[in-house]
Amino acid sequence: MSHVEQLERETEQTRAEISSTLDELRACMTPGHVLDRLADRVSQGAGAAFTRNLKDQTVNNPLPVMLIGAGLA
Repeated sequence: MSHVEQLERETEQTRAEISSTLDELRACMTPGHVLDRLADRVSQGAGAAFTRNLKDQTVNNPLPVMLIGAGLA
């Protein structure tokens, strides 16, 4: 077997392994699963703290929110 044939065989084997791995990833990564993971990250990260703070500020002092809403309207 020549060096070129060996490289071609190894290349085909690697392609098959990559294809198998991608198939496994596709099976695991459904849109619902991706959204669940994204929601978990948002609810636990800095975005969640920002959102909670914004909500608290809005509830405690609604006048600025009303003025912004009036300005946008």
